[in-house]
Amino acid sequence: MAKQKVTTEGEEQELPVIEENTTQAPTEAPTTTPAKKAKEKEPEPSEHTLDILRAFPAYATMYIDTQGGIYTPDTPEKLRGNAVLYKNPYHKP
Repeated sequence: MAKQKVTTEGEEQELPVIEENTTQAPTEAPTTTPAKKAKEKEPEPSEHTLDILRAFPAYATMYIDTQGGIYTPDTPEKLRGNAVLYKNPYHKP
């Protein structure tokens, strides 16, 4: 690693210089496509979650947490915490 000398008001300091490695081979694209990732991340709703979704057919998607808390898609993330977004199979447009 190369060092660069820097002089400030009579003091001389040596700072490391980071050089870019331009000889690296390009990285390969991930093997899974974004559509596959979305399907893998889509959670399987439990019976309790399906009951909640059935009660709110006006919403296409809803956030539901592990304690049964229900949040609409426009709820700020700070309020909904670790709630999971579910697609509502009972949605009526």
